[in-house]
Amino acid sequence: MALKSFLVLTTVLCGGLLNAALTTADAEAIRKLLRETPNPKISVDWENYTFASSRAPTDPYAYTKDMLEFTKGVSFLGNLPHRHAKELDATALCAGLEGYSSFVLGVTNTIERLGEAGVKQARLLMRWNAFEKEKGVYDFTQLDAVLDVCEKTGIQVWLTLGGTPWFYIPGCTPDGAITNYVEGATMEGALLSDDAKYKARKVTTRRVDLGRESAYFHKVMPQYLQAVSALAAHVMGRVRHFEYNNECEASFRRNGEDGWHAVGTDAAAKALVDCFAEVRKAVCAQIPDAEFSASFCALSSAYFPCLARYGFADLVDFYDYHGYERTPETMVEESIAQARALFVRRDGKPLRVMMGESGRASGISGRFSTHTEYGQAKFTARRLLNDLYNGCETISLFSVGSDRYGYFRKESQTPKLGYYVMQGLGWLMDGMKPAPQYYVRYNTIGRQEFTPQMPYTCSKRVAFDRKGVPVIALWTPEHLDINQQRLDGRLLIVTDGIREHLLPNPVIIDPLRRKVWDCRELVYRNPHGDDEFRSFPLLDYPLIVTDLSVFADFLPTK
Repeated sequence: MALKSFLVLTTVLCGGLLNAALTTADAEAIRKLLRETPNPKISVDWENYTFASSRAPTDPYAYTKDMLEFTKGVSFLGNLPHRHAKELDATALCAGLEGYSSFVLGVTNTIERLGEAGVKQARLLMRWNAFEKEKGVYDFTQLDAVLDVCEKTGIQVWLTLGGTPWFYIPGCTPDGAITNYVEGATMEGALLSDDAKYKARKVTTRRVDLGRESAYFHKVMPQYLQAVSALAAHVMGRVRHFEYNNECEASFRRNGEDGWHAVGTDAAAKALVDCFAEVRKAVCAQIPDAEFSASFCALSSAYFPCLARYGFADLVDFYDYHGYERTPETMVEESIAQARALFVRRDGKPLRVMMGESGRASGISGRFSTHTEYGQAKFTARRLLNDLYNGCETISLFSVGSDRYGYFRKESQTPKLGYYVMQGLGWLMDGMKPAPQYYVRYNTIGRQEFTPQMPYTCSKRVAFDRKGVPVIALWTPEHLDINQQRLDGRLLIVTDGIREHLLPNPVIIDPLRRKVWDCRELVYRNPHGDDEFRSFPLLDYPLIVTDLSVFADFLPTK
């Protein structure tokens, strides 16, 4: 027997725009558009599919059912349309081009397809060692090629700095191998600890990631600042947003050792702030309105209070977190709250927030237990909507160029299921803002009912306003590797006292299956004069409740 529940949605409008009622003709035009929108035929990449076998299903929704097909009172309207990036004004959707930092073939075609998904931003690693491969010679040819394609596609690029060329690192070879290196030694040459295993280390050769090596620790800041200044001058008018370094804790290194490991957390934090202050000054000398973010691979660490003590807040416009937890909702609100409490700017400007890198492997990975394209697609929908509700102005999905984490398959370059989720939500996120005035509550059907409470109290409920139209997303933040059974419930929408119905033509959007469902037959007027949905399914990925008027963007301009 399905669990019984009800969902209460109360709205208190705070002077926002009201969604204008559709005319009969416009409503029918939208329904016709949805009927005629094709649903992409999606196949499975069996080489990377966990459960591949001769008896395995032949679609990416392996071992799952379309739950809305089995919901009484819901009728299929059509498929979810999409829009190109050039047709959108502003969306937080960003794609990581990290895998294309070496500018592999195919980047142009990939960027064009990102534009078709409504992606408006792209992150590109432009580290020092990528454009100064010969001492004193800066080569921006490949960077220009990427910027040109992005500009034509309607995508704004932001650049990640950092790194050190091999010839500025003593004893280093072009491939990053450092010889005459004493393992366990700090910057000053002292042993990291008195432990015998460190004392036993001797001179050896180790290979390092040049993109994570710090110019500050290698004492080549003058050369780095000159290079950064040249880069800023070159991209002036095309790029405004810069990331100081990829993941401050893990990419501020000397000879492969994290700064906190080499000199201690407090000293490393001070060094990082000193370095960033010089970089900001160099860039702003060329681009006065440049904006900066600083990213962290941990949602919290001892770095945070140390950085705050040395004035870190005055150097950053965005707090940038990278989320790779088992569920994309884990500790995001707490991390943002701590950052805002610690990083208080002296000029009084509020700290802005972005999610600069996060992804989920659909191919073989030691990080996740069952790596499927279906799991990646659920992750994508939950990541985008949860981060947007938490105030993120940029949400960057890692990484388009990666084989396992990417949204295109390596050999065929065909899109994965997650790409179509991105495409389906890209246009919807255009102009969509968090709307706490739409209060959402989810409970069991009886107040005194002795039933498990966790599935209801732990459900995610996020509300947005998109150009005057309420948009509500609901899901359970379950482990992505589990295909959770649905919960059945009742949905109550309290009118605002102005409109007879908050959602005159209610619809349900399924972002994974790219389908739109008419749910008017679920609604009846309860004794209090409010709209109540007789049944509403709750899944482990977002189902979106909104009004048919949300598709008014697709109507011809009158």
